[in-house]
Amino acid sequence: AALLATLKERGYTEMGKTMISWEEARRQEGLQQGLHEGLVATLLRQVDRKFSVTQAERERIRAASDPEKLQAALDEIIEPAATRESVLKRLE
Repeated sequence: AALLATLKERGYTEMGKTMISWEEARRQEGLQQGLHEGLVATLLRQVDRKFSVTQAERERIRAASDPEKLQAALDEIIEPAATRESVLKRLE
Protein backbone atom coordinates (compact mmCIF):
# COMPACT_ATOMS: atom_id res chain seq x y z
CA ALA A 1 0.00 0.00 0.00
CA ALA A 2 2.87 2.37 0.80
CA LEU A 3 4.45 1.64 -2.57
CA LEU A 4 1.19 2.48 -4.36
CA ALA A 5 0.92 5.76 -2.46
CA THR A 6 4.49 6.66 -3.42
CA LEU A 7 3.86 5.78 -7.07
CA LYS A 8 0.71 7.92 -7.11
CA GLU A 9 2.60 10.85 -5.58
CA ARG A 10 5.17 10.60 -8.36
CA GLY A 11 2.54 10.55 -11.08
CA TYR A 12 2.46 6.85 -11.87
CA THR A 13 -1.31 6.72 -11.85
CA GLU A 14 -1.67 4.09 -14.57
CA MET A 15 0.72 1.78 -12.78
CA GLY A 16 -1.19 2.44 -9.59
CA LYS A 17 -4.52 1.66 -11.24
CA THR A 18 -3.13 -1.55 -12.68
CA MET A 19 -1.74 -2.59 -9.33
CA ILE A 20 -4.98 -1.73 -7.58
CA SER A 21 -6.96 -3.68 -10.17
CA TRP A 22 -4.65 -6.66 -9.76
CA GLU A 23 -4.89 -6.44 -5.97
CA GLU A 24 -8.70 -6.21 -6.12
CA ALA A 25 -8.85 -9.20 -8.48
CA ARG A 26 -6.71 -11.28 -6.08
CA ARG A 27 -8.93 -10.24 -3.16
CA GLN A 28 -12.09 -11.20 -5.05
CA GLU A 29 -10.53 -14.51 -6.05
CA GLY A 30 -9.73 -15.20 -2.40
CA LEU A 31 -13.26 -14.36 -1.34
CA GLN A 32 -14.72 -16.68 -3.98
CA GLN A 33 -12.40 -19.49 -2.93
CA GLY A 34 -13.37 -18.99 0.71
CA LEU A 35 -17.06 -19.04 -0.17
CA HIS A 36 -16.60 -22.25 -2.16
CA GLU A 37 -14.68 -23.92 0.67
CA GLY A 38 -17.40 -22.91 3.14
CA LEU A 39 -20.18 -24.32 0.97
CA VAL A 40 -18.30 -27.59 0.50
CA ALA A 41 -17.51 -27.89 4.22
CA THR A 42 -21.12 -27.21 5.18
CA LEU A 43 -22.51 -29.72 2.68
CA LEU A 44 -20.01 -32.38 3.80
CA ARG A 45 -20.97 -31.85 7.43
CA GLN A 46 -24.66 -32.06 6.68
CA VAL A 47 -24.47 -35.19 4.51
CA ASP A 48 -22.26 -36.86 7.11
CA ARG A 49 -24.82 -36.10 9.81
CA LYS A 50 -27.89 -37.10 7.82
CA PHE A 51 -26.66 -39.95 5.60
CA SER A 52 -23.92 -42.49 5.35
CA VAL A 53 -21.75 -41.36 2.43
CA THR A 54 -18.82 -43.07 0.77
CA GLN A 55 -15.37 -41.60 0.27
CA ALA A 56 -16.15 -41.35 -3.46
CA GLU A 57 -19.27 -39.30 -2.68
CA ARG A 58 -17.24 -37.02 -0.40
CA GLU A 59 -14.74 -36.51 -3.22
CA ARG A 60 -17.61 -35.74 -5.60
CA ILE A 61 -18.79 -33.01 -3.23
CA ARG A 62 -15.25 -31.62 -2.85
CA ALA A 63 -14.89 -31.56 -6.65
CA ALA A 64 -18.11 -29.58 -7.16
CA SER A 65 -17.12 -26.15 -8.44
CA ASP A 66 -20.46 -24.45 -9.16
CA PRO A 67 -21.62 -22.45 -6.10
CA GLU A 68 -25.22 -22.49 -7.32
CA LYS A 69 -25.22 -26.30 -7.45
CA LEU A 70 -23.69 -26.48 -3.99
CA GLN A 71 -26.41 -24.12 -2.72
CA ALA A 72 -29.06 -26.29 -4.41
CA ALA A 73 -27.66 -29.37 -2.65
CA LEU A 74 -27.73 -27.51 0.67
CA ASP A 75 -31.35 -26.53 0.03
CA GLU A 76 -32.22 -30.11 -0.89
CA ILE A 77 -30.71 -31.65 2.22
CA ILE A 78 -33.14 -29.83 4.53
CA GLU A 79 -36.16 -31.18 2.68
CA PRO A 80 -37.90 -33.85 4.79
CA ALA A 81 -37.98 -36.34 1.92
CA ALA A 82 -34.37 -35.71 0.84
CA THR A 83 -32.24 -38.73 0.09
CA ARG A 84 -28.52 -39.00 -0.35
CA GLU A 85 -29.14 -39.50 -4.06
CA SER A 86 -31.41 -36.45 -4.37
CA VAL A 87 -28.81 -34.26 -2.66
CA LEU A 88 -25.94 -35.52 -4.82
CA LYS A 89 -28.06 -35.15 -7.97
CA ARG A 90 -28.18 -31.38 -7.32
CA LEU A 91 -24.43 -31.29 -7.96
CA GLU A 92 -24.82 -32.49 -11.55
